[in-house]
Amino acid sequence: MRTPLRLVPLALLTASTALAQTPPADAAPAPAPEPAPAPEPAPAPEPAAPPATAAPPATAAKATTTPAVDASPAEPSAPEEEGAPALPTKLSVGKGGGYFQPSADLQFWGIYDRDVNGMDSTTLRIRRSELKIKGEIIPDWVAYGVMIDPAKLLTQKQTTVGVDNGTPGASVTVPTRSGDQSILQDFYITLLTKYADISGGQFKIPVSWEGSNSASELILPERALVSRKFGDKRDLGIKVEKKLGKYFYYSLGLFDGQGLNHLDKNNQKDAALRLEVYPVDGIMVGGVAYTSIGQRNLAGTKDRLEGDVRLSLHNVLVQAEYIWGRDKLQDNFHFQRAHGMYGAVGYTLFDKLQPVFRVGFLDPNLSASNDRTTAYEGGVDYYFQGKQMKLQASFSVFHPQQGANSREGILAAQVTF
Repeated sequence: MRTPLRLVPLALLTASTALAQTPPADAAPAPAPEPAPAPEPAPAPEPAAPPATAAPPATAAKATTTPAVDASPAEPSAPEEEGAPALPTKLSVGKGGGYFQPSADLQFWGIYDRDVNGMDSTTLRIRRSELKIKGEIIPDWVAYGVMIDPAKLLTQKQTTVGVDNGTPGASVTVPTRSGDQSILQDFYITLLTKYADISGGQFKIPVSWEGSNSASELILPERALVSRKFGDKRDLGIKVEKKLGKYFYYSLGLFDGQGLNHLDKNNQKDAALRLEVYPVDGIMVGGVAYTSIGQRNLAGTKDRLEGDVRLSLHNVLVQAEYIWGRDKLQDNFHFQRAHGMYGAVGYTLFDKLQPVFRVGFLDPNLSASNDRTTAYEGGVDYYFQGKQMKLQASFSVFHPQQGANSREGILAAQVTF
């Protein structure tokens, strides 16, 4: 009853200012203000409150799938509190639901070295600046990847070159790049199937478990002597690989045999087979056969046999490899045989600190005597956030059968994602 009484003066004022209108116009405003009581249902905001509590899960789910949500700095903070990643690791590309995933492995070293002549030196070094993109352009069907390392162009050596200045035998020493001069490391396009992933491009050969795996996984800053001799090498080729269930992995490859970023110059190819079995979680037993096929009279012909084992259980790490190989250094000449091995053990304390010890040897020529080198190495890893951020310190003593020992100390910082 109060509401109509309040509206009477308003109706009279309206009638006096609009003489041309008929009395029903007074009735029309009456219903119009009546919605004014509608704001009275302040209870309406109260039911709205529950949806507000349900909203965060919706936005969190969106943040993992839609890159556009990352633009809001407030939304990533909520997932961080729950332990979820603040930013999505995959970005949408293409028209068929494909994705793009960037990653990097950055390593900075401080090095102390004492050579066989007893000369000490120290230096700082950008060891790796690996930048990688990978993903699937057609989900579950076609994958791709590219990795470059600009730090390769920083590596230099001193080279003596002749100078034509009128003086016979004149020369000068200049710094030159050592090894391959291209920053391209990996490149692949992969067809994904249920039992075989077929890749074409450039990637690591499967020799040496330590050599063929990522540098971000290393338990000491540098690989073992035998891994550096036979593994950690890239080549152009085609490979077929797959992990089948929980217990078996295979990799079969055919490579040019000329090494990183080099086209083949003959019809010889290198064939590789790697097999791994996992009898229980945390244990791997593997083996490799690698050989050159066709035109085996040529220099560069090679054979490799390898056995390796890795155990990672209850904070205990045990890792070992043995590799035997032979290489033809000259056309129509005999093979030079070599072999080496290492064993490493580590234990993780407080999920952060991992002391590691490694002993190994490399004999580069089994036909020669007294040329084997034994390496005694120890170090410690501190994991700030798993392998994504870790510090490593190591000290190595290299003891040749002939000559003086050499020593190397490395302090390494790594960021990877």
